[in-house]
Amino acid sequence: MRVKSHVVDQTTGNQRRGKSAVTSNGWVPTVTALHGLYNIEATMDRVGPGSSHVRLVVTGRRQDGRSWTLDRTNTFFDESNISYASVEETLRMLATIESNGFERVTFTSVEISASLESSAKRFVISQVAISKNGGPYRVIDELRVRPGDVLGIRVRLRSNTGATVTKALSMTVPAKASGTGVLSVAGGASDYFDSCSWDPSSCANGFGSLLKALQNSPRNNDLSADLKFYDGFDDVGATKRVKRALDRAIFGGVEIYILAR
Repeated sequence: MRVKSHVVDQTTGNQRRGKSAVTSNGWVPTVTALHGLYNIEATMDRVGPGSSHVRLVVTGRRQDGRSWTLDRTNTFFDESNISYASVEETLRMLATIESNGFERVTFTSVEISASLESSAKRFVISQVAISKNGGPYRVIDELRVRPGDVLGIRVRLRSNTGATVTKALSMTVPAKASGTGVLSVAGGASDYFDSCSWDPSSCANGFGSLLKALQNSPRNNDLSADLKFYDGFDDVGATKRVKRALDRAIFGGVEIYILAR
């Protein structure tokens, strides 16, 4: 099986294609990550900060012979080593697929397309204000709601240059909302959302649903609002998520305590 990559450095105009051969299915995650890391470093001719946009396309076969495909894009940012930051997710997702625990699968091809630049572009969430049913926006720590209430979410973001922009989200409180909950407004590059890469059984009941979960897991440039109500101490009740994609990785977040009446 071959791993292929095409890397373009938007700052210098350099580009490079690479190929690596893998003879053992279990080595695909490691070889792919190292292949991508070295090709990015060779193309940029440096190790340092930057931003990147990466597309990963992986194909393979399931235990019963059916084919499968993972086609995912993501945006990355790092102040010290953009090369490593650009391939870490690839390593994690391929390792999750290879050792998924649901069924034996094989890889048939891996392709990486990466576009990088030396400027380290990112947003950090600096403020979140909430409006209920068209009312004024307020910066709050807790909010009482009823099922069907419409929440306006206004997020102020600070760029690496110090400039600020404001983006908006909107969500409707679920009809079955009751009791206590949390509204998490966060960037995909933060740690506010769990990744099923670390525990496949937490997000999937088979390989097909795992593949879908990996495909749709939060991207670093997603600005998301995640509303969860709890039936008990750990049991999740009604949930709602909205998101929008921006042009760079987003860090930070805010949690607001919610009480449904």
